[in-house]
Amino acid sequence: MSDMDDPAARALASMCRAEGEFSLLLDEQFEILWHTSSLTAVLGYESIVGRNGMEFIHPDDLQLVVDLIARFAVTDTDNESTAPAFRPAPSDVRVLAESGEWIPHTSIVFDHTNDPAIRGLLVNCRVVVDRSDIALSIELLGTGAPVEEVLSVIARLADRGLGGDSRCTVAWWHGDEIRVVWSPEPPVPHPLMAAAACNAVRLGIRDATIIVDLSDPVLMGAGTPARDLGFSAAYLTPIVAPDGVEVIGCLLAWGHHAIELTVYPRPLHVGLRIAALAIMDGRTKSDLRWAASHDPLTLLVNRAEFTRRLDAMDDSVTLLYIDLDDFKPVNDVYGHAVGDAVLVEVATRIRDTIGPESLAGRLGGDEFAVAIPGSGDIAVGLDLAHRLVDALRRPIDVSDLTVGIGASVGVASGIQPLIPSVLIHRADEALLEAKHAGRNMVKSAALD
Repeated sequence: MSDMDDPAARALASMCRAEGEFSLLLDEQFEILWHTSSLTAVLGYESIVGRNGMEFIHPDDLQLVVDLIARFAVTDTDNESTAPAFRPAPSDVRVLAESGEWIPHTSIVFDHTNDPAIRGLLVNCRVVVDRSDIALSIELLGTGAPVEEVLSVIARLADRGLGGDSRCTVAWWHGDEIRVVWSPEPPVPHPLMAAAACNAVRLGIRDATIIVDLSDPVLMGAGTPARDLGFSAAYLTPIVAPDGVEVIGCLLAWGHHAIELTVYPRPLHVGLRIAALAIMDGRTKSDLRWAASHDPLTLLVNRAEFTRRLDAMDDSVTLLYIDLDDFKPVNDVYGHAVGDAVLVEVATRIRDTIGPESLAGRLGGDEFAVAIPGSGDIAVGLDLAHRLVDALRRPIDVSDLTVGIGASVGVASGIQPLIPSVLIHRADEALLEAKHAGRNMVKSAALD
């Protein structure tokens, strides 16, 4: 019966892989007689039977191993190593992986050379998992670091946990967009690999999956550059919200061997939970920041945020100050629900008219403002103001009603350095002139 048909052998292999462990049996000259199949998952070698175990020990750790075995041989005069409860002290050594990386292990040696049933040295090795990234990610999360910073640490934790050859990225939903971070050391920021991670999030994959066919459409064509970089498998695992329902992100790992990705260390489970908390924390903070800076009715920025952004503009600015004409009668005659619907439509028309480069805000009541960054040309502001007046004078349909309003606009331009309050004051003065001149009027004022 082969090992694959032996339930005990399969169970042993499974346990060893889950823990990142392997075992070897060596003769008195340290030649390797046997090892568990999990050695391939941990170190990458298919087989090292017949080779000397000392080949795989870091030169700086060789003396430690020799001293340990010698000390053990001298003290074990009563064959206490055969006692079921006996467990010698572990030692930390660096072991050479097939990739050339030195991987730290905790090793325990049992001397059974005098036991006729074994006649060898049994060595149990377990990968020393670096848990510092868990502590760091928790600290970053607790101190309010950006979600990108926390998830970058989680990606590095996954890199270290899944094996020295793996390279990981984390993708997650941020509002209506998907963002991506890579493990920082070293990253493989290929655009197609980022696309693969984004696609996994978009598909909402709920089960951890190993993909060995790199032409799989889930990978969005990333298999070719991955193969060029020496990878042969991809590992996808979802990041699920703390409520256990919504898939909010995905960890994508690339490995040189599919089997190395089956080693799923416990710290990575913790890391994925931290990642979920970081993503949800980022959402909450983003929602709070948005609510604090936007008008909840029209969804435009509010007065405080408009002023802050105006102050941050580092180029010439043209400012339009807008006040609706005949809006008060709408509230008085039809009620505030209709008035609110009119304000929402006004905001929509302002956004559609000014385009994505300009900033629109609701300053309060029926007052709005538009900032055109990068332009100190009053003619540009006047042209936009007239287009806004034309857009806002068109009838507005609300339920079964048709409401007619208008708008007056004051325009002021400023060349940096400027004081936002002065620019707003001059635009407000121009608006008053427009209001006094009649409905649907535009007036301008240039800064001195």
